Amino acid sequence: MNKKPDELVQDGLVSIGEAAEFLAVSRSTLYELMDQGRLPYAKIGRSRRIPRRALIDLAQLSLRGGHLVPIINGPTTPHVSPAERNGHRNGEEQTEKAKGPR
Repeated sequence: MNKKPDELVQDGLVSIGEAAEFLAVSRSTLYELMDQGRLPYAKIGRSRRIPRRALIDLAQLSLRGGHLVPIINGPTTPHVSPAERNGHRNGEEQTEKAKGPR
């Protein structure tokens, strides 16, 4: 999310409540993201407003499964396919010795 401020705000700003609803998270989660510097915001008077574009970017960067995209604060291990997680490599079944006792 290294966009210029003018790029972030060109789609408008939303309230904390609207942002929480859009991301389906709690208000406190949004405040944590903002305080950690992971979600930019504008302070207007006593209110915080979040750029709509920043919410979209955060959601896109947080996608998991199906596509290999960067994950914010996610695991740093390489991608492992479901077959590999179940002990299969390249679609091959495990040998009887590797499977262990039944």
